Amino acid sequence: MVCPAANLPIIAKKYDAIMIEINTEPTQLTINLTDIFLQGNAGEILQIIERYL
Repeated sequence: MVCPAANLPIIAKKYDAIMIEINTEPTQLTINLTDIFLQGNAGEILQIIERYL
């Protein structure tokens, strides 16, 4: 969580963005902002998602 990039999810949520978090472990975002949490390696999860697009 490095500022100012750490503020982007907060700003996006203020504008009703749907938050999808891909991470190996839950974070503070998971609890407070995330709508969909996909636990795992981002590279692997994105490859799986790509197959369905």
